[in-house]
Amino acid sequence: MKGHNLIHNHPSGSTLSYQDIILAIEVELKEILAFSKKGIYYRLVLKNKLDIKDFSLKYKEAFLEAKYVINELVNNHILTKNQADFEFKSLVISLFANSTKGVYYEETRYR
Repeated sequence: MKGHNLIHNHPSGSTLSYQDIILAIEVELKEILAFSKKGIYYRLVLKNKLDIKDFSLKYKEAFLEAKYVINELVNNHILTKNQADFEFKSLVISLFANSTKGVYYEETRYR
């Protein structure tokens, strides 16, 4: 699968998972896409080979930052708990991609 794309579905509507990204890194995919029944596709492009340790560290940092941001949004009544649960994973992936050279992430509505 090295250098290829992986396309799959996410019936729950959630973004790419930690496991999706680990798989993409381990088998050196070019990109991984997931389509949701909510009419959104999630796409992660790996422009450079990533080190698993570096990925784990950057993902953990993004996770902690997203947790703080989401908690603030819920505490200030900007998001409901249900909205926060849905948005959390997308925020983690977005923060991770923004802090990692050679990674591009997007969420696009297709309906």
